[in-house]
Amino acid sequence: MARERSWQQKLLRWALIIALAVESIYLVGGNLILNTGILSPIINKRPEKTLVEWSGGSTFLPGRLHVKGLRVRGQSKGQQWEFEVAEADVRISLLALARKTIRISRVRGTSFDFRLRPRLTEETKDLPDAADFPDIAGLSNPPNPAPEDIYPPRKNRDKPGWHLDLSDVEFKGPMSLWVAGARMSGNGLVAADLDFLFRRQFHLSRAIFDLSDGEIALGDNPVVGDLEISADLTLGPFAPQEVKGLEVLDYLLGTSRLDNGEIKDLSVLNAYVPGAGSFELTKGHVSFSWSFDKPSVEEGSSGVLAISAQGAEMLIAGRQVAGDLDLRSNLVRGSLREGRWEVADTTLALDNMILEVVKSGDGAGAPEHDPEDLWWGHFTIETGSVDLGQPSSLAVEANFEIKDTRPLLEIFMAKPNETGEGAKVPRWLRLIPNVTNLGGTASLVLDADGAILDDVVIQGDKFDFLARLSSQGQESTGVLYVRYKALDFGLDMTGGKSDLKILRPKKWFLEQLGPEDTAMRAVLE
Repeated sequence: MARERSWQQKLLRWALIIALAVESIYLVGGNLILNTGILSPIINKRPEKTLVEWSGGSTFLPGRLHVKGLRVRGQSKGQQWEFEVAEADVRISLLALARKTIRISRVRGTSFDFRLRPRLTEETKDLPDAADFPDIAGLSNPPNPAPEDIYPPRKNRDKPGWHLDLSDVEFKGPMSLWVAGARMSGNGLVAADLDFLFRRQFHLSRAIFDLSDGEIALGDNPVVGDLEISADLTLGPFAPQEVKGLEVLDYLLGTSRLDNGEIKDLSVLNAYVPGAGSFELTKGHVSFSWSFDKPSVEEGSSGVLAISAQGAEMLIAGRQVAGDLDLRSNLVRGSLREGRWEVADTTLALDNMILEVVKSGDGAGAPEHDPEDLWWGHFTIETGSVDLGQPSSLAVEANFEIKDTRPLLEIFMAKPNETGEGAKVPRWLRLIPNVTNLGGTASLVLDADGAILDDVVIQGDKFDFLARLSSQGQESTGVLYVRYKALDFGLDMTGGKSDLKILRPKKWFLEQLGPEDTAMRAVLE
């Protein structure tokens, strides 16, 4: 019996010695690997394709790591990307590495920076927005040399590559996500689950953002600040080699919300505003919120947009507009990648508006006005479309109530002076009485070429105003009909000349209408 206990004690002693020896070897070897460059040549055999590096770390148990300064960088034929982490505690399966699988079952980290940009070619490298793409250290764009020019094609391309399997990943602290020319940053929480089979499939099955003090920038220019951002999204699955640039947004599903956004310098939006060719935002403060929902690829994206602007000032081909704006809009059946949506159930309130035609020699800046002279207009848009691409455009059909017609027409019909400074107003506008408290309907198209007002019907007490107007560059054209009490007249601006119609103007205007102009015909017939 004593001999048996002695044998068991010896066996236990040797087991402990072997365990301690293995642990000691692991501690020495693991920490040596994490704090030297021994492992880098092994895992970074093709750094032009994929590079993994870190500044240091520690480990005390197999598969449990603390890593500092982790950076992973890579590129395919269509994309270049990298992410950096300040520090992270990681649980990794060492056995899975033998099967070319990086399986990480838990990550808790601080600070996170992710960058993704389209890989350019010699033909696309001079695109205007390429200057706003994020920098990725060690990768030129286009790559020089390209990875496919360095490494010969694999003999067996059907053989699976490395598999990255991440789950239960969370980072807290400063965050930055930079995709193409747009960058979102803030402080808070980012959580994700990721499955990535190199060269074959990318699937971000969970991405949660909960950020405060958020900011959105276009390139190096901050556009929106003081954001509260919450999102619950998925991305993919898709084949990375087949999806390029902003096409990845077609695979983005889920919901997100941006609240309390502030744009302090409206001029940064000039490149993205419909009609920017003759339209310039000069001053003002905007706050906004936007909720986004994309439950499936087939349904597209939808959202609710709310914008409130105070003291906004703008120049429209030499015409000055300033005031307050409040917009509430439903965006339906749209595309995030194209920035295009149908518009429904939208309200637009313009209040405290100063509508001025800047005469030659006048400087910019809104002059002082009596509150009683300030213009207002309230619009309801039942249907329409908005395209925030470049060039951008807007097309809507609206019902509205407005204070009076003359200031609005002066702004719309004024022509820039030949000198390019200020504008001038057509003399015929003096013929239109300034009737107040009017209502009506109209169709508006606004794009880089200018603005088109069609099917304009404005009515008030013993007053009718019907028009089809176009303002493009320095030329305003169209036809209109005005009736006030027993007096009426028409105006033909075809060819840039004003031809007043006082002989049977109603009959003349009806002849200008087509069978589709039912709203205007209903008023006259």
